[in-house]
Amino acid sequence: MKQTSDSVRAALDSNILNALQRQEANAAEVAALLGQLRRTHALVICPVVYAELLAGPGAMTSLLQQLLAQASVTLDRELPLDIWERAGQVFGEYARRRQGSGGGLPRRLLADFVVGAHAEKTCTTLVTLDPQHYRLGFPNLSVLAP
Repeated sequence: MKQTSDSVRAALDSNILNALQRQEANAAEVAALLGQLRRTHALVICPVVYAELLAGPGAMTSLLQQLLAQASVTLDRELPLDIWERAGQVFGEYARRRQGSGGGLPRRLLADFVVGAHAEKTCTTLVTLDPQHYRLGFPNLSVLAP
C-alpha cells in the first residue's frame, strides 16, 4: 500500500548504505542526499537489503544496527506475498528480455527485484547507485541516485 502524504517513505538499496559504511568515494554525496531526503521522507530498508548488508566482509549485526540508527533508517520487517509476486513477475520479464536479446542467462539476482518491488509497493522513492536497472524494471517508481 502506498503511504499517505504525511508518511512519505524512501527505500534504500544496499549499495547506498554500503557506500556510507565503507566510506567509498561517493560517501559524501550519498550522505548529503540522505540528509536532504530525511527532511521529507522516512528512510527504510527491506529485509533483503538487511541480509545483503550482513553478508558483507566484516559485517556484524551490532555494527549494522548502529549504522541504521545513525542514518535514521528503519527496517520493514515483513514482506507480504504481493511484493514477492511482483518481484518474481519483473524478474521473469527481465530474464526473458535478456535471453531474447542473446544476452544469455540473467546476470541480476532475484534479490534486486525484491528490493524494487518493496519500494514500488510501500514507498514513494528508491535510492540506489544502480538507477538504470530499477527504472527499466519498475518504470512507475521514482528512482534517485546521488
